[in-house]
Amino acid sequence: MLVLFTALLADRVRRLVIGEANAPLAALILSTALTVRTGALPGPLGSAREPGPPGHEKKEEASSPVHSQIFARSERGVQQAMMRSAEEVRDESGRQYHIDLAPGEVAPAIILVGDPKRAERVASFFDEVTIERRNREFVTLTGVHKGLAMTVMGTGMGAGSTEIAVIELCQCVDDPVMIRCGSSGALQPGMQLGDLVITQGALRMEAASLHFVDPGYPAVADPQVMLALAQAAEEVGRPVHMGITATAPGFYGAQGRRIPGFPPRDPGIVDRLASQGVRNLEMEASTLLTLASLRRFAAGAVCAVYATRVDNKFIEPEAKSSAELACIQTGLRAQHILAAMASRRGKRALWHPALGLDESGSSSRS
Repeated sequence: MLVLFTALLADRVRRLVIGEANAPLAALILSTALTVRTGALPGPLGSAREPGPPGHEKKEEASSPVHSQIFARSERGVQQAMMRSAEEVRDESGRQYHIDLAPGEVAPAIILVGDPKRAERVASFFDEVTIERRNREFVTLTGVHKGLAMTVMGTGMGAGSTEIAVIELCQCVDDPVMIRCGSSGALQPGMQLGDLVITQGALRMEAASLHFVDPGYPAVADPQVMLALAQAAEEVGRPVHMGITATAPGFYGAQGRRIPGFPPRDPGIVDRLASQGVRNLEMEASTLLTLASLRRFAAGAVCAVYATRVDNKFIEPEAKSSAELACIQTGLRAQHILAAMASRRGKRALWHPALGLDESGSSSRS
């Protein structure tokens, strides 16, 4: 009788709450609830718990991490079922489907990184973290850095996830300033492992941006962001280059890497890009810059050099950590310089050197 009741109730939960796609989860929820009720749920590392005295069952149900985790997933399913529409995938509060953020949880000053661990490293420099959100590949932390409200997001790799991140962030905050702090491969002689590259404009080899603008539409960085990054990189003391970045749709074939069993269709792509003066190759910048121009907000990119394609070298772990730190410090400092620029700019369309900078943007500030 109990088995029949469980099956019927699981089917009811599946239909009314969780949906057809999560039928196994419905059964798991009901079976878990019933086993907790009888005190037979396996304990840590699979050890069985002995039935306790009267009243024991309710305490175990409330404290069971397995029980809490399963029902948290159930509630998440209910939340996702309440999205506004197939086009506007957000709930009535404005919480976005993929990044799980709502208005009020994102600061205007935003650092974008690909690696979620790099997002955590950026946030380690915050004075405080007020929001921490992890959903799918997106890791977001909002807090305060030296008095400036700031958000860092790990977007995952590639143009597709960058498109989602940028669009959904723009639903949560007005007039953002987004700086990508990433990694890249250098294409020109004289560029060394650990150097920084500031993107002036990007060659749109990816396809995500093609669904918004024409193929010839330029992906360009905001000039104020470029200037702020240039000043910040000089203060950090790392060699810096500026120029055209190529944004590839993949890491291996799209960047001409010859891996056994996976020959690239265009093995000469690196040489061709280098002959055109392209400085570095990465996977996200052109999507960010195109969407920023389309939406009319400020954006830019700075990347550390992890690979030099001219001599086929890749950075060592210790040097990688140092280069990543320099890139992070450059992005953080640039956001403060941009805030000072905005203060001086007022209602003008663009900051220029004659306007000067206040103390928070001066090169003397560490």
